[in-house]
Amino acid sequence: MTNQDQKILVDNSTYMEFIDDIATKITIKKFGDDAYAPSSEVGKEDVMMLTEDAQDFYNEQYDWVESLLHNAFEFTQIKVK
Repeated sequence: MTNQDQKILVDNSTYMEFIDDIATKITIKKFGDDAYAPSSEVGKEDVMMLTEDAQDFYNEQYDWVESLLHNAFEFTQIKVK
């Protein structure tokens, strides 16, 4: 197997954290100060969460980054015991 045929194996937590960091940065760049709002959950009003629109956008970006890593760079996540 040549270097071009080898997949890059990354543990789950590192893989997900990397994708989350990129998706979050893209979301903040698009929504700015409007990305976060206080939680509407009773008793957790002091917790800041992504707004519904920002969360939807974030989910799309997360999927896009994950697809890019998998398809273009052949990253594959592995489970770490």
